[in-house]
Amino acid sequence: MTKWQFKSNFIARILGKQLCIDVDDAGITFINDGSQQRYQWSQIDTPPTLTYGLAGGQLSFMADGKSYSFSMLSYLLPYQHKHSFFPLWANNNAESLQHFLNDVELQCSSAFLRHSTLQEIRATAKKEAFRWNGWALSKGLSALAMSAAKQLDSVHAWTGSNIRKIRQDYIDKQLLTYKTFFDCVESSRLTDNQRIACVTDNDNNLLLAGAGTGKTSVMVGRTGYLVESGLAKSNDILLLAYGRIAAKEMDERIRDKLGFDNVRASTFHSLGVKIISEVEGTKPNLSPFEDDAKAKSKWMNDTLEQLMLDDDYRESLLEYFSSYYFVDKNPFEFKSEGEYLQYLTDNDIRSLKGDLVKSYGEVVIAN
Repeated sequence: MTKWQFKSNFIARILGKQLCIDVDDAGITFINDGSQQRYQWSQIDTPPTLTYGLAGGQLSFMADGKSYSFSMLSYLLPYQHKHSFFPLWANNNAESLQHFLNDVELQCSSAFLRHSTLQEIRATAKKEAFRWNGWALSKGLSALAMSAAKQLDSVHAWTGSNIRKIRQDYIDKQLLTYKTFFDCVESSRLTDNQRIACVTDNDNNLLLAGAGTGKTSVMVGRTGYLVESGLAKSNDILLLAYGRIAAKEMDERIRDKLGFDNVRASTFHSLGVKIISEVEGTKPNLSPFEDDAKAKSKWMNDTLEQLMLDDDYRESLLEYFSSYYFVDKNPFEFKSEGEYLQYLTDNDIRSLKGDLVKSYGEVVIAN
């Protein structure tokens, strides 16, 4: 049922132009010189605006990405109906806005708020905030429109603190939900930092850890968590390591702790060879160092000897190997002496002269 009807002013009639605009709860109908156009409120991108000029009032809006403008209307129209269009537009578009806000809430509670997701949310919130600008001053809004507009303002005003809290709430929930899993996935219970590393699921995650601090345990725990939580299937996961020994250890630990046969750890090198071989149909030629450990070792030693002719480089290198290369781990953190000795063996602790030692204390003394 028509709420308002606007017609051309006397100037338009003198020029032989006839325009009639019918406004109702569902949309706007334009009858212009016998032709008729109908726009539902849901089609209209932004609330229609009324302005006035020398030729009279003018109604402007965007629908389906296109701009429309109808002029030569009553001079009084911008004053009489300046705030009349927004409530009709808002009440008819509140449901679609609420769908967006519900999706934001779901993404924040059911998954880690990734950087890419945050960018998408912010872009849409900015666009919607522009469309809903001035809602607080408008009269006649439905309860749904007011509620959605308030939520939109909140999302649009997110600060770094808000985002950190959203992410922390999700992490806390996941740590509680999968506490039993993290308690048992490895021989020793994962530390709080290791667990946080397992459940943090941004687009890219950088974990900084020294030698012997449990990186492999994190890889095992994260692999199991991704499958347990349904975030990934086991055959979707690729584990990469720099060395063959590390890749082999990850393979064994994954099978032993998680029972997965279709998760394979690979070195970056072997993955590259596999991809090139599949694409080119032939295996690429490799560096002679790949299969000749002695030649590789000689090249490394010769290169280091050359670099160490520089006093500053030599001093920095000696300081690194003597103070930072090995991470001292308290022997009392292990369940038995055998487990501690195995830890030392796995990390191959040697002095600067290359002598194998039995503890971190001995390597410091030897150096």
